[in-house]
Amino acid sequence: MKDYTKFMQWALFTITDRKTQDDRKSKIRVEALFSSPWQRDYYDCPNKEYKHYMLPVDELGRFEQFYNFVQDINAEHGYYSISHLNDGDFTDYELQKFRHMLDLWTDTKIKHRN
Repeated sequence: MKDYTKFMQWALFTITDRKTQDDRKSKIRVEALFSSPWQRDYYDCPNKEYKHYMLPVDELGRFEQFYNFVQDINAEHGYYSISHLNDGDFTDYELQKFRHMLDLWTDTKIKHRN
């Protein structure tokens, strides 16, 4: 069978919060796949009230790990423990990219709504 998604390298996704999960881990929910990030401009998201993120498909797992790591920090240290982000096993590139996506600069509070 032919793989029709092999050229779809970008994923548009939301996060399902850990409060609703049995294993207490947040999960990525892929909403659409694109061959380039610019195609998102032509996609009409059905759930506009939720925050959507866009990443290359091969970075989704690391982003999910980072997101859960931030929530673990918040549970253990509170929202103003930004210095603990460096304690994770993330490269500088991943740390800066994911912090930018989640807007984590002065605190670790994740904004779930647009």
